Amino acid sequence: MTTMDIGSNVAFRQQGRLTKLSAYAVHGAIAALALCVLALFARIMTYPLQHDEQFYVSAGILMDRYSLYQDLGFSHFPNIALLFSGAFALLGDTHYLLIGRLIVFACWIATIAALLLLARDYVRSLLVGSLMVAFVLLNPMFLNATGMAATNNFMPVPFALFGLYLFLRATDAVPASAALAFASGVLLAIAAGFKANYALLLLPFGLAALLAPPCIPLAQRLRLIALPMLAGGLIGGLPTIIYALEDMKGFIVHVLDFQRGPQLGYWATHADPADPKVIAIGDKLLLAHRLWLSGVSMLMIVTLLSFAAIAISRRSPLLRWPVLLVAAIAALGTLLAFVPSPSFPQYFTPALPFLAVLIGLVFGAFDEEGRRLAQPLIVSILLLTGVTGAPLLLPSLTGLVKPAGWTGLRVARDGREIATIIRARSADGPVATLSPLHALEGGLPIYPHFALGPFVYRAAPWIREDHRRYFTYFVTADTIPALLASQSPAAIMTGIERGTDAPLERFAQQNGYQAITMSLKKTEDGEVVRLYLSN
Repeated sequence: MTTMDIGSNVAFRQQGRLTKLSAYAVHGAIAALALCVLALFARIMTYPLQHDEQFYVSAGILMDRYSLYQDLGFSHFPNIALLFSGAFALLGDTHYLLIGRLIVFACWIATIAALLLLARDYVRSLLVGSLMVAFVLLNPMFLNATGMAATNNFMPVPFALFGLYLFLRATDAVPASAALAFASGVLLAIAAGFKANYALLLLPFGLAALLAPPCIPLAQRLRLIALPMLAGGLIGGLPTIIYALEDMKGFIVHVLDFQRGPQLGYWATHADPADPKVIAIGDKLLLAHRLWLSGVSMLMIVTLLSFAAIAISRRSPLLRWPVLLVAAIAALGTLLAFVPSPSFPQYFTPALPFLAVLIGLVFGAFDEEGRRLAQPLIVSILLLTGVTGAPLLLPSLTGLVKPAGWTGLRVARDGREIATIIRARSADGPVATLSPLHALEGGLPIYPHFALGPFVYRAAPWIREDHRRYFTYFVTADTIPALLASQSPAAIMTGIERGTDAPLERFAQQNGYQAITMSLKKTEDGEVVRLYLSN
């Protein structure tokens, strides 16, 4: 046997071992994905009630009775309130929080599906597709309130990813598909209607619609890609457009000015020394360093850089326009994380799903030798991702066997208990509380002034005088006694919002309300709920 034959046999055996390793990893990844999806469901169902859910879920409950912006003071784009309102109308007027959490889980399933479709058609590797899913599903940045609670933080993700997928498919079709481009525009606009920063992520798509694919003449790109996508964007964006056109100035006051003025004013003057808010750019950079350069997010960066090194060494076509498009979206999402003040961890997540897709697209550019070189790295990173994220996710599986402890069911049960106590022992009237979800779950009336929890009320002192006319139910701590005196509450509930609801508690104590300490399970920060009943 010649030296060349021996070398060929050795290479063949090595390739066979790598192929077996890849096959085992794929089968293991499928089994692990099924287990993680079950754990994800359990974690969403059992995650503690969040203060932000008092805002978003309550908006969906009440928007059929009040105007979303003028009356309720909603300060985001309208899609999440519309989605919740439609779901509540379809599924019934009880268990609001449970329905909201189920919608979050559905968004996770759609996100996983979008990532796997992108992997199938543009990465051509189930193993790398599993890695893309793991980068999102096992990332601690999504396993906290960002991805578990019924808020607008995670809901745009599946719409944006499916919008990207359909855009790539539209440009790949021969001839280019105007229908797919239209559908892409619809989904991307819906994503933007959930959260404003996703609207800015549409800019790279608009540029790509004009420039890609370069093999198609400009007139054809406009006719088959850009204009259908624009039409779809207008259709998908209709809810936001309609609300804006109804009262453009009021819409700007609520959605833009409120975030930059009253909200920032509140946080700047109510900083907790034990939990300082991140406002200065230096502090934002430190927060970004802590969030991005650790755990699964750090593994994503390492994988991208490693794939880029392999691509450069193999002279793979990295500068293909789909790679540049997704890289631009991820880069813009990274920059936008530093815009809002104060900064919270959820602001640093929009770029991560696109970073996972970018990793897959870079791998998709590899030749066969590049794919072979990357396989041990992929398996190693997949195992490290599991070791990093699974201990946070998998313990939630125990929650599957105790549905009675699911947060949505518990809050609904507590709401009914509160309603029973109030109706049996108190006079008629609304419930005064900065935690309206419990009252609404019990079918109790509330004051519209506190319809979205503490978020509008606590920032009210910083709302400009000329902007206050855009808030029908405007109230501050100083005007609470007059409000409650003009319409006596049947009960006052405090404790969940810590010191913010102190004026309500003082009113109850000064006006002879009987205090009851509720036996509710403690909430997000371990508060004890107190219920004050009128005589």
